[in-house]
Amino acid sequence: MARFALGMEGHLLFSAVVLAALPTAQNAFVTAPRYEHGIVIAKDTVLLTTIVAVPAMMGLAALLA
Repeated sequence: MARFALGMEGHLLFSAVVLAALPTAQNAFVTAPRYEHGIVIAKDTVLLTTIVAVPAMMGLAALLA
C-alpha cells in the first residue's frame, strides 16, 4: 500500500514496511494491570507479536532488498 497508494520507494518504503511489522506496543501490557482487566491477553499478545515480528521483519527485508 505504501508503494502504490503513497508512492514510496527505496529507504522510505523500507522504513514504512519495517515499522508496520513491529510488535504490539508495550503500552497495552502496561495499561492492563492498571485497570485490572485483560492482563493475560495483553501479555500473550505482546509475547506472540514479538516472536512473530522478528522473522516477519527479516522476511520483509529480504523481499525488499
